[in-house]
Amino acid sequence: MGYAFEIAIATMGYTKNTLNLNKIIAITDSSDISSIKLLNKIGLHFEKTLKFSENDIVLLFSSSS
Repeated sequence: MGYAFEIAIATMGYTKNTLNLNKIIAITDSSDISSIKLLNKIGLHFEKTLKFSENDIVLLFSSSS
C-alpha cells in the first residue's frame, strides 16, 4: 500500500474515533482518477458534482455515516 492510502486511513480513523465527526467529505478534481480510486478504497462514496467556476469541475465524496 502507498503512503497516500496509509495517511488517508489514519485520517479517517482519527476523525471518526478521536474527533467523533459524523460525516467526512473529500473534494477532488474530476480528472484525478488516482484520487477517486483512493477515496472509494477508504470508504468514501461519490455524492455529487460541483462547479466552482466556469472551468473547474470537481467531485464531492462523503462517508456513509
